[in-house]
Amino acid sequence: MTITTETHPPRTNPRGAGPTCMRKILLAALAACTLGTALAGELPAVSQAEIEGVLTTLGTSDCQFYRNGKWHDAHTAESHLRMKYDSLRKQGVLNSTEEFIEEAATKSSLSGEPYAVKCANAPQQSSAIWLGALLKARRTAPLGRKS
Repeated sequence: MTITTETHPPRTNPRGAGPTCMRKILLAALAACTLGTALAGELPAVSQAEIEGVLTTLGTSDCQFYRNGKWHDAHTAESHLRMKYDSLRKQGVLNSTEEFIEEAATKSSLSGEPYAVKCANAPQQSSAIWLGALLKARRTAPLGRKS
C-alpha cells in the first residue's frame, strides 16, 4: 500500500500583507488609541471654569472644611482640593464638574472618610451637598456675577 501526500505551495496574499502592511496596521491602531486617549482626557472648558470658580469661592469663604478628623480653614481646603483636581486633570479622568465633586471633593482618598463644610450660622453639611449647591448657584447666576 502506497500513501501519497500532496504538497501545496505556501499561501500568499496577492495584496502584500507582509511586514510592511502589518507595520501600517500597528501604526494606525497606535494612532487611534493615542487620539482616543487625548480626546477622552480633555475636560471641557466650561467644567474647568466651573471647578476654578467653585474652588475659589470655597477658598475665600469664611467656612471650615472637615477632612480626616480635623477642621481646616477655607484656604487650606481650597489648596487641598486644587491639588486633587490638578492630579485628576493630568490623569485625564475627569469629564465634568459633577465628576470632580464626586471623585475628589466628597471624601478622603486615603481614609474614605467623608468631607464636611461648616459655615457661620449654618449647620454642618457634607461637602457634596455644599459644593453641589454652590455649583447650582453658579449655573443659575446671571452672566458676570459668577464667582
